[in-house]
Order: sequence, then C-alpha cells, then structure tokens
Amino acid sequence: MFTSRKRWFVMSVDQHSDPFEERLSSALHDTGNAFEADRSALTDGGRARGRRMRVRRRAAVLGGAAGIALVGVGGALLLPGGTGAGAGRTGGRRQPREPRSPPTPGALRRPFPVRNSSAR
Repeated sequence: MFTSRKRWFVMSVDQHSDPFEERLSSALHDTGNAFEADRSALTDGGRARGRRMRVRRRAAVLGGAAGIALVGVGGALLLPGGTGAGAGRTGGRRQPREPRSPPTPGALRRPFPVRNSSAR
C-alpha cells in the first residue's frame, strides 16, 4: 500500500541569495503598495455588470420557457385527433376504425333464413 506524504522543503541558510530576486521582489512590493484604486468606480461598474447579467439571464429563461410552450402547443395541434378545440379528448389515443367499403348486393341479404319463433 502506497501512502503519499507532503514534504516541505525549506531553504537552508547556507544557500546564497540572488540579488536579482531581491530587487524583483522589492519592486513588486513597492508597485503593489503604491497602487490606488477608485473603489466607488469599481463598485458602480460591478453593480452595472451584475444588472446586465441578471437581465440576460431572465431573458434567456423567459425565451426558453416560451420556446417550450410553443413546442407543446404546436405538438398538441399537430398530433392526430387534436383539432385545437378540445375535440376527441381521449388522452391522445385514437380508436382504430375498420375501413369502409361500399356495400355489395350480396351483403344486404341475410345469409340464413330467419325462423319465426311463433311458428313452432
């Protein structure tokens, strides 16, 4: 089983220091300490940016909801059995019909003679 341990390396006193690194560090500290920011301008800019982002987010949510609603309405109107007026509310299922064909002359006759029950 392998266990990982963090090892901290500390620079020993014996190592020499580089004058370039010391000057660079000093210059960076001086520049950072001399930097003055207009905090009210930064706050106002952040507030304006936040408002723009909120408006964009709301518009995206409303646009998505409108798109989904249009797809739902369009699907309800185009599906079989849907006329838009609520006719045929069978839950989207259409009852199968047998195909109609014109009656033939033999189909109008009864295949078997009907017995009169009183003639017995």
